[in-house]
Amino acid sequence: MGVGVGCRRGVARAAIAAGTAVLSCAALAQTGDDQTDARAILEQATSPKQPLIATPAIDRALAPWYALKQRLHQDHGLWFVVNYSALHQRATASKSGVNHAAGGVFDAYGVWTPFARGTGWEGLLGFRIADQHAYGTSVAPSRFGTELGSSWGSALAFDVRELVPIELWWEQHFFKDAFRLRVGKLDPFTIFDPLSLSHPFEGFMSHPLTLNSAIAWPGSGFGVLARVNFFEGFYLHGGVFNANGDGSNIDTFFERNEHLAMVQLGWNPSFAFGKGDYRVTLWKADNRVIAGVPEGSGLTLMAEQEIGDLVPFLRYGHANGGATFLKNMVAGGLGLRKAFGRKSDVLAFGATWGEPLVPGLRTQYGLEAYYRLQVTNELALTPDVQVIFNPAQNPGSNCIGVFSLRARVSL
Repeated sequence: MGVGVGCRRGVARAAIAAGTAVLSCAALAQTGDDQTDARAILEQATSPKQPLIATPAIDRALAPWYALKQRLHQDHGLWFVVNYSALHQRATASKSGVNHAAGGVFDAYGVWTPFARGTGWEGLLGFRIADQHAYGTSVAPSRFGTELGSSWGSALAFDVRELVPIELWWEQHFFKDAFRLRVGKLDPFTIFDPLSLSHPFEGFMSHPLTLNSAIAWPGSGFGVLARVNFFEGFYLHGGVFNANGDGSNIDTFFERNEHLAMVQLGWNPSFAFGKGDYRVTLWKADNRVIAGVPEGSGLTLMAEQEIGDLVPFLRYGHANGGATFLKNMVAGGLGLRKAFGRKSDVLAFGATWGEPLVPGLRTQYGLEAYYRLQVTNELALTPDVQVIFNPAQNPGSNCIGVFSLRARVSL
């Protein structure tokens, strides 16, 4: 197989996996949030907003819906959110000639705590379903990066996939939440190495700023996750996941015996000026025989620290072997919450650098900026601009601009 063909397939595999790697419960997470605590993140997702436009008629019409959700939560321990997201992207240049992509995602996620609520010994059933589809274009946004000849995708989680349960798991808490065990259909991307600004439906769009592109991420599949909470915000969690996960089955975890193992040591300090999030992650992916992907391993570092409403962040990833397209990756930037005095708005800027694993391909750089505007209580709009310098698989272009508009409705 030629280098060019192999690289294109490598990026396509990454895009397909990323298309199923949807954040299950990380809606507008805050710095230092426990990404495995689905209830806390659901609470953040359903917190009151400060919209640009007041819509009293819509608020009255939806009042029974929100009252029903509140009763289910209080009386039965069921908490859920229903969303619809749409994205359109247009590029200034393309390797394949395709210069725009559009798609939508319906998703619903939630947690049911049937017994022992609030005791630290409770059990939780978590779920997420999603339907992903394209809008009248030949390419879904999650695969648009391949058309551009980029080392990474320009969007995450906007692929083409019929309605399917992305995640379905049981989590048991022990010893007053000191230890947690989660088993079922899991998505490792929702747990390991996320940034608070990395939600693909509400935050950054490009892959290095939504996920660490130097990790061999699979889609969701069967897995086991354990977490131990230590003192002063320190924790350790690790898991074993299906390296062939594609969001549609769990059988390959047992049939092929090809796994992704991850261990992460984290610290969530709380200072007078804000919360922090610091992580070190090690991972190892087995050789995937049928998929033709060699084994790989790597190390990632991540730091994020609130300073009032400012959120500077930095992440690094290094990969060995051949399971990832990038060998080294650096991404950093700055977010501003409560932008322009608006409680629910976010302004953020990020810069990325990626060194391909295959010798001879160009080192790629990128910039991205977005503004998330809370238009009404249910609707948010996010204009986004990306600039890709030296796209690794498109030597005919030195600079490509990608202009995006994303809408999200949450109920």
